[in-house]
Amino acid sequence: MIRCLRPLAAGLAVAGLVLTGCSTTTGGEPTAPSDASRTAATTSSAAATTTTTVAAPPTQPASEIPSQYTVLAKRANEIISDNSSFWGAMGALIPRSGFIVADTMDGPCGKETSSPAWICDDAGVMTISGPGMSQVQSVVGDLGMAVVIGHEAGHLALPKLDPSVDTGGDLEERRADCAAGAYMKRIANGQSFVFTNPSKADLDTARTQMMNTPARQAAYDFGWNAGMATDCVTYQP
Repeated sequence: MIRCLRPLAAGLAVAGLVLTGCSTTTGGEPTAPSDASRTAATTSSAAATTTTTVAAPPTQPASEIPSQYTVLAKRANEIISDNSSFWGAMGALIPRSGFIVADTMDGPCGKETSSPAWICDDAGVMTISGPGMSQVQSVVGDLGMAVVIGHEAGHLALPKLDPSVDTGGDLEERRADCAAGAYMKRIANGQSFVFTNPSKADLDTARTQMMNTPARQAAYDFGWNAGMATDCVTYQP
């Protein structure tokens, strides 16, 4: 007997077909659709082929990476790519690399800040401060970089899952902390393409050093325990 699949919310295109349901079955054989059904299916399939072109976010040419930060840039972009795969599995597509700058006033959206990284909303990319991220790497290590990148990527990815998350206030920041916790749990579970078997002590150090207030740690822990960053969409402190 042919089992009827639950219709997909937006339709799933597979080899040119749109799966929106199934025919009634009788005695294990599918009932042939009527001519009207064929016409409707043809119209639906044709409509499904229409695509919308979205401008890809900019990428930084290798020649524009400050020479003193080429090694840092390579590591940062490896982590960004790993995090992008993490979000891609949940349906949120974000860039697989960022912009590394020597001066925070440079890059797609320069600004005066002491942060090691930030998001350029208009360009849809992450900017890494060479001096700031170097300090994180020196004091906390690569896992500290991963926490920072996990937080900033949350600002990019969560609004793709639910635009209402983009509040611009403390709540958005805590949800980004939550996203960082979920990403770090992926690393701890051995699902990262970049990190291999990090120790609990190193993971704990990254958490306590980068999540420096009880509110931030609580949000991070929620994401860590949930394991799925999608749960961070509705996180409430």
